[in-house]
Amino acid sequence: MEELRAVVFDVDFTIAKPGPDLGPEGYRRLGERFGLELDPSRYDEARTAAIAELKRHPELDHDEEIWVLFTERIIEGMGGARDAGDTYACAREMTRAWERADHFELYEDALPTLDALRSRGLKLGLLSNTSRDLDAFVAHHRLAVDAVLTSHAHGKTKPHETIFRALLGKLGVAPGEAVMVGDQLEDDIAGARAVGMRAVLVDRDGRYPGVDDRLEDLRALGWLLWMLIAVALAVGELFTPGMFFLGPVAVAALAAAVTAALGGGAGLALVVFIAGSLASLGVLRPVARRHVRMPALSRTGTDALVGRTAVVLRRVDADGGRVRIGGEEWSARAYLEGQVFEEGTRVDVVKIEGATALVVE
Repeated sequence: MEELRAVVFDVDFTIAKPGPDLGPEGYRRLGERFGLELDPSRYDEARTAAIAELKRHPELDHDEEIWVLFTERIIEGMGGARDAGDTYACAREMTRAWERADHFELYEDALPTLDALRSRGLKLGLLSNTSRDLDAFVAHHRLAVDAVLTSHAHGKTKPHETIFRALLGKLGVAPGEAVMVGDQLEDDIAGARAVGMRAVLVDRDGRYPGVDDRLEDLRALGWLLWMLIAVALAVGELFTPGMFFLGPVAVAALAAAVTAALGGGAGLALVVFIAGSLASLGVLRPVARRHVRMPALSRTGTDALVGRTAVVLRRVDADGGRVRIGGEEWSARAYLEGQVFEEGTRVDVVKIEGATALVVE
């Protein structure tokens, strides 16, 4: 599992919700301008029916007409009759209203969550199926993000893989280094996982009670991301045997996750992670490294050399070198790419490959 470097958020119903002008009363008022009598009490039922009938473009192209027809279906479901007024013109006007940043309100947990993630050094992105100008949206709501992308600008809608890859390119991260956070199972979750991203479902309205690992709001995102970091570090430890560096830091990330889950806040969780990392590296790592240096009597053959201290006889790098282990001279190679050990340096043997010792400092 790769290191987490970025978090990508869907916008509508994930970090922001439509304001009054886009809700039931907004439809009613707009309908009056087009000779339509719309019943606000029928809005939820009409919108649910419109979603059920919504059809995507066969190639997942961004097609504004689809959303106009979707909105017209809501208007008709609220009592709008074509023989009484212009339902299509009303729908076009409402669709344009959804493009305005000032018609949206941020959820209360949005800004604290974004600020907490940025404080950890994570890159942030916004990805939305919309014609709205997200740069204007970011400026209006005073958000601090590193990249934005819409289906209107890209040409394809989520869950098409190219729109995810395009935003990842703008962030400068690989799919495995990013998490997608959204409220749509197909568009956000399935689409992100198809390109290799991790994904978190935010289910504010309880639409998906049977889905595992769903979050009811963004406040729980902090502990979940700490858990992902802990798992990534633990997996990394498995692939760097003998180092005992990532494992202790994974323990610290787990402690931060517990802190966040108990409501400790982003700042406290970060302090726990830093303090826990220092403590774990100072206590657990030395204990683990002493353990790997168990007496040779308990192991045989080349296994007895793992964990032993060696002295560099000739400069050791990724291409080779020579070391002395006990009274024997061995060919050696740096275990980690980019490491170089000069003559006289004391190093640890972490692995034996044939007649070559892989060493670290």
